Amino acid sequence: MKIHFVTGATGFVGKYLVNAFLEKGENVWILVLPTETATASMRSQAIFRDQLVKHPGLLRIVEGDIRTENLGIADSVIEELKGHEVVFWHLAANLSFASENRADVQNTNFIGTSNVVNLANKVARKFIHMSTAYVCGNSHSFGESELDKGQSFRNHYEKSKFKAEKYVRDNYKLPHIIFRPSVIIGDAYRGKAEGCTFGYYRYMFMFHFLKKQVVKALRKKGFVSFCLKSLGTRYDAKNDTLTMPALAIPYPKNRHVDLITVDYVI
Repeated sequence: MKIHFVTGATGFVGKYLVNAFLEKGENVWILVLPTETATASMRSQAIFRDQLVKHPGLLRIVEGDIRTENLGIADSVIEELKGHEVVFWHLAANLSFASENRADVQNTNFIGTSNVVNLANKVARKFIHMSTAYVCGNSHSFGESELDKGQSFRNHYEKSKFKAEKYVRDNYKLPHIIFRPSVIIGDAYRGKAEGCTFGYYRYMFMFHFLKKQVVKALRKKGFVSFCLKSLGTRYDAKNDTLTMPALAIPYPKNRHVDLITVDYVI
């Protein structure tokens, strides 16, 4: 039997990937980390409730943690996997840029990937790794076959993903595929942002939050409102647009933001 084994299935891209497999009638096993308040099964039931009803028997939840040897999976489950045609999809990653999360990012993205590769070498026929376009660091020219060009990195996330991809290339024993998407946003057809807690959306949410606070201050008509209006701040309620001439955000006009929709990635 062919099994798609997916890490990071409960994440943004992972949920789309799992759903795509289930819609095709594929067997999917997902690795899910329990939390202090919910078991792996409880988390999966909440996230994949509709899929479990629509596709009974196709989705199996495996409790585990990529940061531990053999991903914390029971030996009996590993032996069971060895008897099937396993396609291993490694999507799990920590996307934090915050300096206080540096250790967690390293443990998840690099140590976690090394644990995944070591297990995949035992059970998988094929291996697919989700890297990022930003392993290029500060390199201005970067081909698909290139990885280590002596580039430097803007943050610990980029460096951890670079180290993870290098580990895959150096240690996975069978042919494999590495994907390097850029900044992944919502579904192009539904036009929906499914959360503002990561990456591009977290950045844009700051402006959304700022706008709400400024509009609230303008409506109170107090001293803050007077100061904002004196600086040229205007709110057009009909079109829901806020103009703030005094707020200058430098942005190079000759640069491009490379966004890619999640449905295209899938």
